[in-house]
Amino acid sequence: MIAVYNRVKSIIRKALHYHQSVRKEIKIVVGFFLISWMIKVFLLNSIPAHFDFFPKLGDLFEKLCASIISSYVFYFFVVHWKAEQDKETVYPYILKKVQQITDECITQLSEFTKASSVDLVLESLEKTGVEIAFKQINPNSNAPLILGYSLNSPKANWVQYMDHHNNRTKNTVDELLKKITLLDTEIVSCLAEIENCGHFYFIKTILDLYNTQRVLSNVNGCADMSGYAELFFEYCVFIKKLNKLKNSKLVKYSK
Repeated sequence: MIAVYNRVKSIIRKALHYHQSVRKEIKIVVGFFLISWMIKVFLLNSIPAHFDFFPKLGDLFEKLCASIISSYVFYFFVVHWKAEQDKETVYPYILKKVQQITDECITQLSEFTKASSVDLVLESLEKTGVEIAFKQINPNSNAPLILGYSLNSPKANWVQYMDHHNNRTKNTVDELLKKITLLDTEIVSCLAEIENCGHFYFIKTILDLYNTQRVLSNVNGCADMSGYAELFFEYCVFIKKLNKLKNSKLVKYSK
């Protein structure tokens, strides 16, 4: 008997928890018709009708309310319940991958901070901060990345370093988009923005030129990295947006 009680208690707790994730618009509509049905059944039915068509109209409205309420019950237990269970299974994996994408950006900001002595933090990042930091860095100088597997391998320059992180990010985004049917639409949209951001294409173009000329061409006539700042900042904005979506839509499923 205790086992049955605990089972029922667990189901009720889970139902209340899943109900919180139902879209607000649906809950408002269902709530309106539920209250209307209760008023009709427990209050209006006891009041004598002054016109013959009122009872027929009331019965029609009562059937409409019952239909909408029963449709919601079916949706909740058959569709929404399963969707939430799937999220509890898959979203911890998705959360891990989204965190990897965010970490790629945070790692770069940390290294740019060391190279420029300008503090760059994702949550409070400003375009002017990126511009000032990048102005202190020569793109041809050594970045904290070795191009090979031995200690004697050459170090990457800063464009090669960014391209390395871009490729890692794009690979992770591609892995996530393979599970697009399980992803929230806002997260999918943000992942698409990251994958197609101008920064990735710009770095790839600059690197293709470097592989031909073996020296990085000046961008906007500058020998520093200030010409890279605008598109890199745009990329960081997309990452910041993804990080907020992660906190609002994914973290709760990791508990």
